[in-house]
Amino acid sequence: MTLSETEKDFLERINQALEAYAEPGYLNFIWTDSELLEPESQILRLARNVYKAKEIAWRQRSNDPLTGLWGRSVMFEFLKQGIAKTQAVKAEKVCFALFDVDNMKPLNCALGHPNIGDTALQKMAQTLEKHLQPWHFVGRIGGDEFLAVLNASIEETKAFIEKIQTEIAALVYTVGDPEIRATLSIVLTQITRDDTIESCMARVEGGMQHAKNTRRNDIWIV
Repeated sequence: MTLSETEKDFLERINQALEAYAEPGYLNFIWTDSELLEPESQILRLARNVYKAKEIAWRQRSNDPLTGLWGRSVMFEFLKQGIAKTQAVKAEKVCFALFDVDNMKPLNCALGHPNIGDTALQKMAQTLEKHLQPWHFVGRIGGDEFLAVLNASIEETKAFIEKIQTEIAALVYTVGDPEIRATLSIVLTQITRDDTIESCMARVEGGMQHAKNTRRNDIWIV
């Protein structure tokens, strides 16, 4: 197979990324300039297959047992990588989102069955995964909170988060009357070159507190 110079360079950086993350086992972002390759490039297909295989292997050891999503520690590693990418690549856009279930306690109490809450979280996790794009990462960090690190702009992220929010609000967790539903409050921020994990978390957690006290089932940009 004859490779173009762009493909050779891309392949070299894939190898470097895989070596860098071989020990901890974490994935790395595919750099934006992969878009310079043709969609049917054999190198690009190979990269996607390699990353997917690493994702499957790592998730088996590092996922949240209830939802199958990434766990807390892995999500913070993805956030760390997202911050590093904004610092390394000029004009790179990476967003960070916190999702919180608005009415999990009433959901459980109304039905008198705590497993309903688990079912709701599982359905939400499936919806989140279904809508997120390749090279975007979502995980459960505990309780009824989810995090996402998204290799996209604020505008792009908000557009498909709105679809997630609408679909989750339409889910019903009982048969008959009354219908029991749950909604999501979502706080979204764009990572800056000066950010740290602590500053990102402080920003979205502060935004979530405001959202819970002001207007739930909405998307807040901070």
